[in-house]
Amino acid sequence: MTLTSSARVTQRDSQCRDHIALTYSARITQGRRQGQDHVTLTSSARVTQRDSQCRDHIALTYSARITQGRRQGRDHVTLTSSARVTQRDSQCRDHIALTYSARITQGRRQGRDHVTLTSSARVTQRDSQCRDHIALTYSARITQRCRQGRDHVTRTFSARVTQRDSQCRDHIALTYSARITQRRRQGRDHVTLTFSARVTQRDSQCRDHIALTYSARITQGRRQGRDHVTLTFSARVTQWRSQCRDHMSFTYSPRVTASTYRYCIRINMHEALVKGTAP
Repeated sequence: MTLTSSARVTQRDSQCRDHIALTYSARITQGRRQGQDHVTLTSSARVTQRDSQCRDHIALTYSARITQGRRQGRDHVTLTSSARVTQRDSQCRDHIALTYSARITQGRRQGRDHVTLTSSARVTQRDSQCRDHIALTYSARITQRCRQGRDHVTRTFSARVTQRDSQCRDHIALTYSARITQRRRQGRDHVTLTFSARVTQRDSQCRDHIALTYSARITQGRRQGRDHVTLTFSARVTQWRSQCRDHMSFTYSPRVTASTYRYCIRINMHEALVKGTAP
């Protein structure tokens, strides 16, 4: 659908030659195109000023185009919305031609032992030569893994947030991961259950910003000597930094013995070791 409005102002001399003959026109066009997997809505406004020889003084076109697409692949769905603003002169050369686009992709990949959900948003601003002014990609990826070994089950949850520029260099690339491991080891006289959660934040060079490990270990042992039975329960909470040196290491281990009761708390903080024992 096209709406056109024009105004013509003319001043002529006595020989009917044009002194000034200018035409101002404004044309608004709205279009809708539907493809196999996308819909495009186009709105444009054209302002033209012509002289009496029908040469353009100013012929500028302002257009805004919104495209919404949906593509469905084998394991992902992509939704694309873009807005294009263009200003052209009378020779159809671009004065300003910028494209703003936001693309959201959601993918799901299922491997042998993991499921990955990916959501990304891409914002791009391009000039008339299709060079990037700003092209940033924000992505969040959540991966859930489950690995079962001979004596343990590990579940891993990770979220990755990345911002990239148009040269595919990382601005910010941080990875947050939480890993829960449950182990069960059965020895000759004890059973140990271990639960651990690891939270890691990494930068784009894969160096650790924060790498903390929280673990709880429960050990139940039974030792039968000549005259006593010993049951041991321990829980260990550890916080590590990225160089695997301890910030804080707390061990709480109450040990119950038929003949004695001992409670010890060991605090290991930067080479400092404090022990306390009560009968």
